Amino acid sequence: MTQNNNNDEAPKTVQIQLTKHEWPDEIATRKAQQRKNAWRTALILILVLCTFAAGIVTGWAIKPSQPQVIDNNGQTTISTSDKFARLESIYNILVTQWYWGKDVENLNQELIDKAIAGMVNSDVDPHTVYMTPTESEQFTTSIDGNFVGIGVQYVMMEGYPLIQKVFRNSPAEAAGVQVGDIILTVDGVDVGEKTSDEIVSMVRGEQGSTVVIEFLRQDDHLTLDIVRAPVNTGAYWEVLDGNIGYLEITTFGMETGTEVNSALEDLKAQGVTSLIIDLRDNGGGYLISVQNIAGFFLPKGSVVLQQEYIDGSVDQTRTTGATQYSFDKIIVLTNENTASAAEVLAAALSELIDATLVGTNTYGKGTVQETRSFADGSALKYTVAQWLTPEGKKIHGEGIAPDVEVKLHAVFYEAWPEMAEEETYSYDSVGEPIRLLQLSLDFLGYPVSRSDGYFDQSTLTSLKQFQSDLGMESTGVLTKDVLSAVYTKTLANWSLKRDLYDTQLDKAIELAK
Repeated sequence: MTQNNNNDEAPKTVQIQLTKHEWPDEIATRKAQQRKNAWRTALILILVLCTFAAGIVTGWAIKPSQPQVIDNNGQTTISTSDKFARLESIYNILVTQWYWGKDVENLNQELIDKAIAGMVNSDVDPHTVYMTPTESEQFTTSIDGNFVGIGVQYVMMEGYPLIQKVFRNSPAEAAGVQVGDIILTVDGVDVGEKTSDEIVSMVRGEQGSTVVIEFLRQDDHLTLDIVRAPVNTGAYWEVLDGNIGYLEITTFGMETGTEVNSALEDLKAQGVTSLIIDLRDNGGGYLISVQNIAGFFLPKGSVVLQQEYIDGSVDQTRTTGATQYSFDKIIVLTNENTASAAEVLAAALSELIDATLVGTNTYGKGTVQETRSFADGSALKYTVAQWLTPEGKKIHGEGIAPDVEVKLHAVFYEAWPEMAEEETYSYDSVGEPIRLLQLSLDFLGYPVSRSDGYFDQSTLTSLKQFQSDLGMESTGVLTKDVLSAVYTKTLANWSLKRDLYDTQLDKAIELAK
C-alpha cells in the first residue's frame, strides 16, 4: 500500500526511491513475526479466541466500520461458547501467575495485542493484520495523506532537508517555498543534527500556529513565517510541454477525489488536451475514492471492478455519475509499486477507454480488505474478497503488464547497502558497495566501464572526479561517508532534475504528443 513515501519528511529507508513501500500495518506484521517465539505461538491461538468471545476478557465494543480499504461494508459476528473456558483459564493463569509477567508493562494489553497479531499474521495473506491504536492511526494517515503542517516533501542532502515537492494550495506554496530550497533551521533550531522524525515533529504542529523556517536558496538565506494548516497530499498536478497535463495521484484517501476534481478543472482551464496520470508508487487506498475518480473519465454505470467472495458470488462496483472530463489521449504511468486501488484504476482506464499504460509491471495486489475498529482505537484489517478487472481478469500475484515497457536507470531497482565506519574499498577490491557506487556514478554521468562490483581503473578515475566535484579529498577510496555522499547526490539529482532522468515520463510525453 506506499510507499513512499512521507510528507514534511524525508524517506526513512536506505533504499533509492521507487522501491517497494511498506504500509505501517505491513511493517507491524513483519516485526511481530520476528518477535514471536514458542510460548507466544501457543498463546496466540488461545487468547485471540478469548478476545473475540463477546469481550469476555477485554470488554471491547465494536464501533461502526471505518472507511473501507478496497472493500464493501460487511458484518462482524461475535459468539460465545463453553469451549473457550479453557482458553480463558490459561489467559488468567498467565496474568496472575506467570513469573515474568511482573516485568511486562500493561501485561493484559500486551498479551492480547501479541496474541491477536500472531493469529492474523500469515504467509498466505500478508494483508490481513491486527493494528494497535497507534498503528491504526498511522495506517489511516498514510492512506488519507492529510495532516497539519506546511505541505512539502523533501529528501535529506548532506544532513539537511532539500525540498523535493511543494504541494498545491499548501501553506508552503502560499509562503513562497520553492523546490530546491534547503531547510536550515526551524524556529531557530539547526536541523543539521536532527533525525527525520525529529524534523517532522518540529515542522508540524497545531492548526493556525506559526513556524519560522530558515531556508538556503542557492546562495541566499531566506526566513519565512509559515502558518500551519491541514494539508492534503493525494494529488499533484502541473502543465507540461504544449497542452499536456500531468496528474500524480499518490494515494486514494477520502479527500483524493475532491483533489483530483480540482486538478482536472484547473488543467482543462489551462487548455490541456492530453493527460498523463502518474500512479507510480501508489499503494492504493479506499474503494470509494477510486470509484469516484474513475467516474471523472468513465460514463455513469461503468464497471470499475468486480469482487469475488468466499462463496463464489461476484459483485460489481460501478461509477455513480460525476463531472466528465475528456482528453484526446490518456497515458497512465505504472511501476512495480503500483498496487491495489491504483491497479484498479489503471485496469479500468486501460480496458474501458483504451488508456495507454507505460512503465513496468504493477505489484499485483488483487485482494480486498475490510477494516474493523474497536473501542480502544485498535483495528483488524482482513481480506474478504479477490477483485477482478472490468473484463474479469485476476491480477493477484501477477500484476498488470504495461502496453509500453520502460525502465528507469538500474540504480533505482537496487537496495542501498550499509557500510561500517571502518569499512573501505579501493582499487582492485571487490564488494557490493562498489557495485552500487558504479551504478550511481553512471547515473550521475561519470564514465564507468563495469557495474559488477570490481573496483577497476575507470571506477577509480570517476570516483576521484566525483570527490573533487563535491569538494572532498580525492582519495579514490570508498568509505561510508563517500557512499553516503553518492547516495545523497543521486537522490538530489533525481528529485530536482527528473526531466533529465525520468525515462518513463519522457515516453509518456512522447506518446501524449
